[in-house]
Amino acid sequence: MAKEPGPFRERRALYEDLGGATLIGKKILTFVGAGGVRTPLFLQAAYRRGFRGEIRLYDLDPSRMELMRKVGLLLLQREGMRDGELSVRAVSSRSQALQDADAVVIAIRPGGLARRAADEQTAFSLGLLGQETVGVCGIAMACRTLPALQEIVRDAERFGRRPWIFNFTNPVGITTLGLELSGCSRVLGICDSANQALYAACRFLHLEPDEIQPEAFGLNHLSWTRALWHKGENLLDGLLQDRRFLETFQDLFLEPEQRNTGLFFNEYLYYYLWPERALRDVAAERPLRGRWLEEQEKQLIQGLERLFRDRAADRALDLFLAYHTRRSETYMAYARKGGHETGHGETAGAEGYAGVALDVLEGTPGDSNRVRVLVVPRPAALPDLPGNLAVEVSCRIHDQGAEPMLNGPVPGECSRLILQVGACERMVADSILQGDAGQLQAALETHPLVGPGKAAACMEAFRF
Repeated sequence: MAKEPGPFRERRALYEDLGGATLIGKKILTFVGAGGVRTPLFLQAAYRRGFRGEIRLYDLDPSRMELMRKVGLLLLQREGMRDGELSVRAVSSRSQALQDADAVVIAIRPGGLARRAADEQTAFSLGLLGQETVGVCGIAMACRTLPALQEIVRDAERFGRRPWIFNFTNPVGITTLGLELSGCSRVLGICDSANQALYAACRFLHLEPDEIQPEAFGLNHLSWTRALWHKGENLLDGLLQDRRFLETFQDLFLEPEQRNTGLFFNEYLYYYLWPERALRDVAAERPLRGRWLEEQEKQLIQGLERLFRDRAADRALDLFLAYHTRRSETYMAYARKGGHETGHGETAGAEGYAGVALDVLEGTPGDSNRVRVLVVPRPAALPDLPGNLAVEVSCRIHDQGAEPMLNGPVPGECSRLILQVGACERMVADSILQGDAGQLQAALETHPLVGPGKAAACMEAFRF
C-alpha cells in the first residue's frame, strides 16, 4: 500500500524496529464503548500503526458492538490485513474484556444521542447554549458519565495489568479529573481538538507530527497553542501571518484583535468568546445538532443491518464512510465561513482521537521528541494555576506514558477564563463524587455560560 502524504503515513515497520518495547507493543488493548460509530476508525488506525496483538471490544449493546466490529473488519481488509494478523474480538463480559489488559480505551455515552438531543433542547428552552460538552449540557453529561467511568476503571484496575486508561469520554476534563480524584493515577484524557494546531501545521507545511513540538495550555475545550517548535523556530509566528492558513484552520477567529495575540485558538473557544452569537447561531440550526445526529446514526445502523443481511459488504462500508464524511463536513457549520478544515475528518486522512491515543501508546523508551497535547490531572505544568485542576497541556511521550512539560506563565486574559471554568469543573467533579446537589448548583452559578440567574432553573429542568 502506498504511503500517505504528510503526517498520516503508515508506520508498519516501526514496531519491529523497536523490538516490542512500546506500550502499543503490548498484547492486549481493550476498547470499552465499542458500539460507537468511531470504533471501526480506531481499529483501522491501530492496524496502520502496526499493532498486531489482540483488541477486545466491549459494549452494553452487543448487537451494535458486533455491527461495528463487522465494519471494522471490512476496513482492515481494505487496508490489506491478512488472516490471523490482528485479533479483533467482541466480548460479552466486562471482566473478561478487561482481563490482563495492558491498555484500556474508554469512549462511552450513557443515554446515547437521544439523551444529548434532550439536553440540548432543555438548554435552549432555558435560553442557554445547548452544546454537548460546553456549559450546562457538558455538566449534565458529566453527571451521567463519571459514575459509569468509575465502575469501568475499578474493574480495569482489578482485572488488568496496571493498564493505562485512555479516557475519550466527554466532557474529558471533568471526567479525567473525577477519575484521578477517585484514585486512578494512570489516566490520560484524549481529545482530538487539543492537537488541532499541530496537525494543521503538519498538513499546511507537509511535515510529520514528530518533527514539531507544540506548546499548549488551558483546559479541555478551552485551550490555546502559543508555539509550534521546529528546529529551534516557532512556526506558529509565520503561520498566523498567513491568510490562507488562517482561513483554512482558524476561520472562526479571523477578527484582527484576536490575531494580535500570537495564539492558535481551540475551536471550542468560539462558545466562550462570543456566547450570545453562539447561542443565536446554534439555536438557528434545525434540527439541532444532537437530534440531527440521532437521526443520521439511526439511518446508518438500519442501513448497515440491511446491507449485511443482503451480503453487500462493499456497499455497507461505503455507507459507513459516507456517514463520517457528512458528519465531519457539517461540524460547527453554523459558525464556519467556508473553505475550512475542521480537524474532525478521519475519512479524509486524519485519525481523530484514535491517532492521539495511538501516539501515546507507541511511545518509545528513553528521551523522546514526540510531544502531544493531553488532558492530565497534573497541573504542575502550569505553575501559576491552582493544583486542583485537570489541564490540557503539552506532554512528552515515552514508554512510561506522558510527562507534562513545564509551560511559562499563562497570559492574563486566558488565565481568568481558565480559572473561572476550572473552578467550576472541580466543583462539578466533587459534587458528583460526593452526591452534593448544593455544590453542583454552586458550580452552575460560577460557570460563565450559565450563571446565578439560571442555575436553579437548570437544577430543576435537568433533574440534577
